[in-house]
Amino acid sequence: TIEIALPHTGHLKISAAENAVEYQAGAENAWNLHEIRSGYPWICAATKEAAVAQMLNQHIIGAVHFRKGCYPGQEIIARAQYRGQVKRGLAVLSGDSLEAAGIAVKVGEEEAGVILNTALTEQGSLSLAVIKFSAAEAALTDADGNALKQEALFFTVEKD
Repeated sequence: TIEIALPHTGHLKISAAENAVEYQAGAENAWNLHEIRSGYPWICAATKEAAVAQMLNQHIIGAVHFRKGCYPGQEIIARAQYRGQVKRGLAVLSGDSLEAAGIAVKVGEEEAGVILNTALTEQGSLSLAVIKFSAAEAALTDADGNALKQEALFFTVEKD
């Protein structure tokens, strides 16, 4: 078994299938909660078109380097970086129900973002979402109208 220390205090263990521990839903949920609280998004088919790298803080954790060689999506990412057109960022939201990846976050009837990942808590759920900066202090709901409370923002809202 190989254990790799991750930058946000998590650990990844890799082993041959015959030596692996049996799947534990509670352990997976604990891992997902840790990733959400740390601001580490996991992208799936439902969210693959939801955000550019800067909205996911990939430039902060060293996942994107703007002076490096070519990579997929480079033009869009560089354009957003140098023109300052990124107007969304990561937020941790709590709610009463388990949200599916790709579900809309709303302010009233207006789209304000999208859920990326969700995990269960004793009080309900905790989700990592990409939301508009302008929605940072607004009353948020999911697509069904269930309230979502902002627990943490991984961006700074500038006051006028």
